[in-house]
Amino acid sequence: MPDHVHFFAAPVNEAKTLSEFVGRWKEWTAKSALRELGVESPFWQHGFFDHVLHSRGSYSEKWD
Repeated sequence: MPDHVHFFAAPVNEAKTLSEFVGRWKEWTAKSALRELGVESPFWQHGFFDHVLHSRGSYSEKWD
């Protein structure tokens, strides 16, 4: 599917919430898209779907 993105994220020391991280990432990428590509707002849809990986098997399955 060409109209969305998947990425893995893991908490680090003094990490923000996942919602704040995704919000800031979407803000940064939208500004970059506008500046570099001339893409108009809104660049991303509101919200996101997260999936917590509970095991190595789940991680491997999603990575593949």
